Amino acid sequence: MSQIHIQQKGEGFSIIYLKQPTGNRQVFGSCTGYCESVVLALEKARQLHIPEQNILYQGRKIGFFAYRDPL
Repeated sequence: MSQIHIQQKGEGFSIIYLKQPTGNRQVFGSCTGYCESVVLALEKARQLHIPEQNILYQGRKIGFFAYRDPL
């Protein structure tokens, strides 16, 4: 399944879309703050219908998305 990765890059963060199964990468943008990068990643995930559990920071699931109870 496709994922969105938040990667620290210098003093900021890059938002990267990784399309599965092809492995194609697309950079959505960059942000200066962690919270800003999570918000951007959430917006892109909703636009592309990617579950929040597939948003990763430095290769790990973000805790409040990974362990939240479904409604």
